[in-house]
Amino acid sequence: MVLHDVEGDRIHAIIKRPQLAMYKLMIAEHKIYALRNFLALDNYQTVKTTDHPYLIRFISKTQLREDAKTELSMRVYDFQPFDMMHAQRVVNDKSLIDIIGKVIAKSVVQTHIINGKTERLMELTLTDPEGNRLGCVLWNK
Repeated sequence: MVLHDVEGDRIHAIIKRPQLAMYKLMIAEHKIYALRNFLALDNYQTVKTTDHPYLIRFISKTQLREDAKTELSMRVYDFQPFDMMHAQRVVNDKSLIDIIGKVIAKSVVQTHIINGKTERLMELTLTDPEGNRLGCVLWNK
């Protein structure tokens, strides 16, 4: 999950499987929480959901308190224009980005064996208002 603060900084947060059921009942999307008792770790992930150097890991003693007084901007996306994506000589495939476009073509759902696991994917072609096209792949669900 990706969390953000009042300045708009984003950080990846992880809840390990043993605590997942408990925190699923406590956390709602678009709510504001104060967090205590968590681990701050180097962002060791291969594929980064944010460019933050650290990540937050919830532990069994992590405490959440809803904060209805603080207001946050819901502008948490950093949309990248298609032409900028095309201008990059090398695209960083280890970092997620935000884009918005209209789907103009899609493939059928395909299955591939990757590292011994069956993975499903669908290829899409998106277009922006200027007519630039961008291919992307949706994985699994």
